Amino acid sequence: MKVSGSGFKPTTDALKAYNRNQAANGKTQANQNQGDSVQLSKEASFKKEIEIALKNLPEVRQDLVRNLTKEIKSGSYQPDAYKIADGILQDRLLDKEI
Repeated sequence: MKVSGSGFKPTTDALKAYNRNQAANGKTQANQNQGDSVQLSKEASFKKEIEIALKNLPEVRQDLVRNLTKEIKSGSYQPDAYKIADGILQDRLLDKEI
């Protein structure tokens, strides 16, 4: 749908309305030019730091993979059966909770 001849200019009319609203709220042009600011809480800042640190971690720990590969090839790898069984049981318990 095309509306013509109404004299409505979306960008300029919207800007004028915004400026009138700002003036009505007591904000001057000098205040508008200062820009917006945001202050994060300590928790939010800490979470952001953790997020950045996690992004910098490699997905695969190459040193661990390399050591395990050497142990398996040499025949010296001795997995702990109790830890494996415990891990399986924990997964089963977690599946039941979900």
